[in-house]
Amino acid sequence: MFKLIAILLMLLDHVSWIFADVWGQEIYYIARSIGRLSFPLFCYALARGYNRTSNFLNYFLRITIMAIGTQVAFETAFYIFDFPQYRFYNVLITFSLSLVVLAGMDLIENSSLDMMINLRPLSSEGEVTKHFSPGGIRIPRWTGQVLGMIFILLALFLTRFIQPDYNFYGIATIVLFQRIDQNEVKYEKTLRKDLKKRRWNKYFLGFLLLNVLNVLPAYKDLNHYGTWIQMWSVLAVFLFPLYEKEAKPSQAKRIFFYLFYPVHFVLLLWIKYILKI
Repeated sequence: MFKLIAILLMLLDHVSWIFADVWGQEIYYIARSIGRLSFPLFCYALARGYNRTSNFLNYFLRITIMAIGTQVAFETAFYIFDFPQYRFYNVLITFSLSLVVLAGMDLIENSSLDMMINLRPLSSEGEVTKHFSPGGIRIPRWTGQVLGMIFILLALFLTRFIQPDYNFYGIATIVLFQRIDQNEVKYEKTLRKDLKKRRWNKYFLGFLLLNVLNVLPAYKDLNHYGTWIQMWSVLAVFLFPLYEKEAKPSQAKRIFFYLFYPVHFVLLLWIKYILKI
């Protein structure tokens, strides 16, 4: 249900954007405001996925390959349908670069726990939580910290250079959700309502602050609704608990969720091209 809601909200957001000329400004802003809730849902799923994957390399490669394939599909559609005004670098690139930042942070933070690391970040108890390399390459602690810094700086440089969808704001959102999920006590195991409330308060207040900081640079244009529209995405936090009830998807569902993003966007461009609107 969680991912289904996320893709339906994304569909609404893209339909309202691509066919903006079809309806009035009021309907456009209402639809896009609702559609803004989709992005934090995907960010939350990615953050949770990162914290729970046992094979980071496989997770990273899966997202990266999809990001490259999606961009190829988009560029082809932009060229064939002659829609340069819709050209952008897809959000999966942002997700891929975010994973690099998270990996770098883990290497810096956790390699200090042991004199030698196996390219695998360790928890405070010394438990191996995920693999960064097949076969496990042993490197000195300081090398792991330097490597972590390189990961982060490289990801930020590529973000600045490529300018993918949601940009640094997207990376900051994923890092925020991942840190809260990692550091907060799992209330499901304790059944303590205070821990549950504290976790969701941190998500809401942290994401609210991030959105405010995202708006502030445009303070000269605060009267324009388009400046504030992303603030509606904060309401997506109230949908996060649905993720806890999400069953592990089958292989067919996993493929569907991965392909929906590029396929639906290209189809929308094709429909606009055919209808000439």
